[in-house]
Amino acid sequence: MAIISESSNCMICGKTLNRPSFATWGVWLEPKHPLFRYCDAPFHIDCMANWTQRIEFSRSYFEMWRDVYRGSMGNLLIEQENWMLVTGPAGPHITPDMKADFAKILLDVSGRSEDTSEPFYAMVITANWPLRLRTEWLNWDAFVLGGYREHLVDGALLEASQIMTAVARIVPDLTTLRGLLAYHLRNMN
Repeated sequence: MAIISESSNCMICGKTLNRPSFATWGVWLEPKHPLFRYCDAPFHIDCMANWTQRIEFSRSYFEMWRDVYRGSMGNLLIEQENWMLVTGPAGPHITPDMKADFAKILLDVSGRSEDTSEPFYAMVITANWPLRLRTEWLNWDAFVLGGYREHLVDGALLEASQIMTAVARIVPDLTTLRGLLAYHLRNMN
């Protein structure tokens, strides 16, 4: 996971992150790949917007997350050409053999006071920008109504807004999201 601080630099321009920025998570490209050095790294949003490698890089990031969520990471609920909707694993999340201090940390991080059968989060991942638009499960309604915009500007905000308009048509509220997850879980292989 890219650790970003006040002294971090954009991987494209090399300058300090003193304007809107974000980071990718994980290393998914082989070390010999020409875009490998951009994995798990911070970027200025405006640098990413103008980067000639943005689409290729973003598509590879999208494909990595698609493979992860098709596996055992969580639930891939909707997959479109330019975005996908995923959730974390459904609960229960705390097991009898789990250490109490770890269980407490897990609940604290999730914003929950007790375990639940629902995922802790939902996330929309975009294909033409390396964005993961993430929200706590119970905050889905506010997220769809515009909460996803936080920290986004310019091209990233435009891309996210276009995609979230499509997402909101399909999954406009938490009740619909719950129904979609229940359908997915019933029909898993």
